[in-house]
Amino acid sequence: MNLFELRMLRAALKQALRDQAEMLTPQQIDEILEQISRLTKVIDKLEKRP
Repeated sequence: MNLFELRMLRAALKQALRDQAEMLTPQQIDEILEQISRLTKVIDKLEKRP
């Protein structure tokens, strides 16, 4: 997966969370937020690469 795809995946997760938050359990919300956090860390590392 390249940087663009990772960014798109993160954006899709954020949008899904906004759209579906009221139908998700707190555990499901936490899992999505954790995935977003992990993706953000990977994206940050890739952007700082020379």
